[in-house]
Amino acid sequence: MALKLQIIHASNLEGGVPAIDSNLKDTALPLSEDKEIQAVRTVSVLQSESFVLTNSDENFTVTPGSLKGILGGISALSGNDNIVGSVDSEQINGNSGNDSLSGVGGNDTLIGGQGDDILLGGEGNDFLSGDKGLDTLTGGVGNDTFLLRSTQGGDIITDFGAGDSLTLESQFQFSDLLISSTATNTAISLRDGTLLATINGAQAINQNNFVELPRRPLIIGHRGASGYRPEHTLAAYELAIEMGADFIEPDLVSTKDGVLVARHENEISGTTDIAKRPEFADRKRKKTIDGQEVEGWFTEDLTLAEIKSLRARERVPELRGTEFDGQFQVPTLQEVIDLAKRKSAEKGRTVGIYPETKHPTYFKSVNLPLEQPLVQVLSANGYTKRTDPVFIQSFEVGNLQELNRLTDLPLVQLMGDFGAKPYDFVVSGDRRTYRDLMTTQGLAEIKTYADGIGPGKRTIVVEGADKKLQPANSLITDAHQAGLLVHPYTFRNESPTFLASEYGGNPALEYEQFYRLGVDGVFSDFPDTAFNAATRLYPFSSVDSLRGVSL
Repeated sequence: MALKLQIIHASNLEGGVPAIDSNLKDTALPLSEDKEIQAVRTVSVLQSESFVLTNSDENFTVTPGSLKGILGGISALSGNDNIVGSVDSEQINGNSGNDSLSGVGGNDTLIGGQGDDILLGGEGNDFLSGDKGLDTLTGGVGNDTFLLRSTQGGDIITDFGAGDSLTLESQFQFSDLLISSTATNTAISLRDGTLLATINGAQAINQNNFVELPRRPLIIGHRGASGYRPEHTLAAYELAIEMGADFIEPDLVSTKDGVLVARHENEISGTTDIAKRPEFADRKRKKTIDGQEVEGWFTEDLTLAEIKSLRARERVPELRGTEFDGQFQVPTLQEVIDLAKRKSAEKGRTVGIYPETKHPTYFKSVNLPLEQPLVQVLSANGYTKRTDPVFIQSFEVGNLQELNRLTDLPLVQLMGDFGAKPYDFVVSGDRRTYRDLMTTQGLAEIKTYADGIGPGKRTIVVEGADKKLQPANSLITDAHQAGLLVHPYTFRNESPTFLASEYGGNPALEYEQFYRLGVDGVFSDFPDTAFNAATRLYPFSSVDSLRGVSL
């Protein structure tokens, strides 16, 4: 019987294919109009056009004489189809049915879809995906890539040789695979036993046969290894590096004489022994910091020499003890940089720094602005370019916008709870909240001055009203689509204080969840736990700390 061929414009397709020029050689078919075609061979398509064969009942054959350089693609929706490409680069999708797809020449993309399909790339560097069904994939001549998917149904890959590669569906890591070889072939399965593919004739497959594996997310030592040592001390930073941290994070405040030191807050009674030092009793003050009244001792009232006379103590002794109280000084930013450079040389890997400007609006109000001193110290140490191992972060917006004018170093917009506001928004009367900054419009605006976001982890995997964790929202995906990195905070081991009950007391499960969600880095008080979890998922991957992680 005659074959019905319907040409459909891309705008009618969900997801779309390139728009169609309705001018067809040999046979002119209006868009969306069915025509009875006695010989498919009479239909040929002009270069750069694409079309969809939508006959849902009949089988059809498209031969090289029918295709003259289809760059957009050909897709058949149903039937047992035989599609043979041309010498040009084509995208051919068999969809459902037991199809035979051949790329012939060029760099082709062949997708079998549902059914038991036969895919032959031919000459050129081809991409082949069988999807559902028992498919046979043959790359042919050239450096071909075969996609491994969970829905494959045990494909057979033939002629896999030097120059050919495997690639994984996005949610998988190399460590999810089980690879077993015999004298004649190699089977690749998931750890639950699901067979993905058998590679005939391949006796050894390893990570080197895969397209570039996903990069391991950055491990950021949050205030150092603050789960083990008093936060923001050289001891905490050094331990974080020993545990595998790629970056160490000094929060920065200013002394009275304008030196940047590492403290989480400018009020330091909770992290130093100043309250027990009688010589500083008269320095106790009440101040309003970012709209909150605070009483205690403040770095901006002390010189560097006075701060250096203090000793650090544990901020949460009820969880982490007091064993190391009184042993360590408060470090300067320069001392943190010196440590990072020294350990980089010792370890043979680059250790970056991730400074945060604390309360920048407040410090500017007391004539101790943080921006220029920070950039000056970084520049003096050779940190000036986007490729240098530094991220600068802030919860405020104007602070980062100013830094964007002062330096080319990467910047990260920190984000608080949904309903909270950057303090400079409070001062300026801007009504937007962090929730507004998390919208696609807000992320696009952040991209104009920053390179990433640092959201709280509970703004990605939200805790519901019933205190149970909800499925992850789209913030990571939305940020990536805006061209922004995502470095959530703060990951801690202590359960149930800091670790949700859903993880059953195992912090590794939380890391694995966020790694699989696609984060580019994590802030952790326990860098060893973060590193070990990452190593299991990314056993053959590394990070380029000189560039951080880029999109």
